[in-house]
Amino acid sequence: MNTIPTFDDPLSAGSGVAGLHEPSLCVAICTRNRAGSLSLTLSSLRALDMPAGWSVEIVLVDNGSTDDTQTVLGSFASSTDLRVCVVHEPRPGLSAARNAALRSTRADVIAFTDDDCLPQADWLLQLCAHFSAAGAAQVVGGRVELHDPADLPITINTSTETRLIERPSMNLTSIMGCNFAFHREVVERIGAFDEQLGAGARFISAEDTDFLYRALKGGFRLAYDPRIAVRHNHGRRTEADRTKLMRGYAIGRGAMYCKHWLAKDSLALRSMFWDLRDSIKASVDRRHTPTHRRLCRSQLWQVCMGFLQAWPRYVRRG
Repeated sequence: MNTIPTFDDPLSAGSGVAGLHEPSLCVAICTRNRAGSLSLTLSSLRALDMPAGWSVEIVLVDNGSTDDTQTVLGSFASSTDLRVCVVHEPRPGLSAARNAALRSTRADVIAFTDDDCLPQADWLLQLCAHFSAAGAAQVVGGRVELHDPADLPITINTSTETRLIERPSMNLTSIMGCNFAFHREVVERIGAFDEQLGAGARFISAEDTDFLYRALKGGFRLAYDPRIAVRHNHGRRTEADRTKLMRGYAIGRGAMYCKHWLAKDSLALRSMFWDLRDSIKASVDRRHTPTHRRLCRSQLWQVCMGFLQAWPRYVRRG
């Protein structure tokens, strides 16, 4: 298995984005009606160690919030020494908000985290270390730990194994949308986030997986680096929360399979077959609890429904 080089000095290990100008990094956070958790996230930004030799800006996208989000954003922007840009994107959907962030920055590197995540203090140092390295992967995702032990251990990745992702795959769950970054050339070549996908859109997940898959198909190197870490304060604590989340993921995967199959990508149908096969096996495996088996059967249906519902939308898009 390939690994990423380790760095003794995180800011002097090569020149992945170095040139004649000071390299720049944009931290983008999209939010909608989460003023409470957003306040914690913004507080964690104040505690970040700033990387020497890099220009850092913060882009905060309000995706049509109706709670106190605007007040929280305004207070943060006016009370910090960080360079902050607040963007208003009224069209609902995480992909629309992410794309608004992309349009608002010309930074060399764009890093996304979520409004319910708390980056660790050296998050920026580790991100910049990665992109400063000669031969660095152009897309990197990091570790996602659970913030509150009372929450379910889901939507996290606690692996401590550094690895490079090179083979074509639609199973890119090691990189999570709440903690990943990429070089500007990636989005310039493959395009922005698909606004049919993601929270708040017609198909409520998979915007990050779709972006990562297109980057992999485009010839970019993807990496998972556990030193780039955040804590996820997601607040999901019941089986109903888990079921709702997993169903949303299944719908999004089905839509993504349809999108890429219609684009004549044979891997899409193979991936869907493997996905459904695994769900079928798990749904009848007596080693799993009845609740887990029911969830697997539900996901079977939701993947298929996502595929069928996406068909006319992606056919119209050509």
